[in-house]
Amino acid sequence: FPSHDIAFPCRDDGASMSGMDELIINPNIVSENLQLQFHSSSDSQVRIVLYDIRGKTVSKFNGEVSIGESQIGFDVSSLPQGVYSVQAEFNGVVKSARFVKQ
Repeated sequence: FPSHDIAFPCRDDGASMSGMDELIINPNIVSENLQLQFHSSSDSQVRIVLYDIRGKTVSKFNGEVSIGESQIGFDVSSLPQGVYSVQAEFNGVVKSARFVKQ
């Protein structure tokens, strides 16, 4: 049998700044207020889901981002300490990143 190379796209973790649609988490280590910053190439609906380390959904948000820079804040003060991931879907792309709750 001939061998075939199979390519899998890498998951975009939001760390690169090469694309037009970007998600930035600030700060990465947070105790109370998490800020999500978006750079969007167009006005778009956004769906944001926060997951705990086991993949359980701990918070959801649906809203809008405008073309250019937008910011959405989350109060995470009631979450237990640990590592969390945030996934944002906007403009047909999914961006994800992690943060630590102190």
